[in-house]
Amino acid sequence: MTGRDVTTESDLARWAIQHLQAEEWDCYPEVAVGKLLSSAATKEIGARFGERIADVVAIRGDLAMIIECKKSYSLSLLEQAVEWTRLSPLVAVAVPSATTGYKTVLKEHFRNHFGVGMYCVSPHALSRRYAPRLLRHNLRWVEHIKSVLSAEMKLSVAGASQTWRRSPYQDTLLEVRCALADSDGISMRELFARLDDDQGDMRHHYSSSASMKASIGSMIRGVIEPDIGIDARGLVVWTPEKCTKGPAYVAHVKEVAERRRQLRDRRVATMMEEA
Repeated sequence: MTGRDVTTESDLARWAIQHLQAEEWDCYPEVAVGKLLSSAATKEIGARFGERIADVVAIRGDLAMIIECKKSYSLSLLEQAVEWTRLSPLVAVAVPSATTGYKTVLKEHFRNHFGVGMYCVSPHALSRRYAPRLLRHNLRWVEHIKSVLSAEMKLSVAGASQTWRRSPYQDTLLEVRCALADSDGISMRELFARLDDDQGDMRHHYSSSASMKASIGSMIRGVIEPDIGIDARGLVVWTPEKCTKGPAYVAHVKEVAERRRQLRDRRVATMMEEA
């Protein structure tokens, strides 16, 4: 099998994830690391990576590994991987099995000098041509990396242009969809109320209510997200069939919305009993 046999880099990443999961790695595709590491403790490291997307972030116990997946072995791929050696304890590149190109001495140099490993992947196997070297000075970042990962991030597809990549803004859009999912439309005012203060929980990433209302209102009126809009009644509605983030994401929104509805029902029942 050569690089030409791989249909897309998404296929390569999917195979790598399947093999790593069999080894008890918890895998998250398409992680916007720089955007997510925005807390005070990680602001500097987050700014360093900016818009950079990790093809796969894998977690096992107290270890984190970042993997860059490409159909061919190149200096560009190695450059991307080397950048991650400033953050992750383990870094590797994943290429198709039997990939050729660049002398072994260069691959060994990147492993020995930078710690970058090399995985050869096929639908049936993952072989470690060069195992990544543990970068112990990056172990301090593992808990920070783990803190920005969430179960819904596993819905992303590495290498896909329309995939869902978690960011503070996308977290807020998830809350918008959840607020709309259990109704056939609500007013803009009701939507803002649900986002701004749901039993004391702020369900948006904005610093103030005014910023949230301006940004979300502009997004809805501008039809930036094709599945969120205003109908003929003037109500905000969610149309799952128009969502570009895939059926798994839509199913996740509905599941979260249902859990939220059940929680609200229990709260209402409790209040009625106390009254």
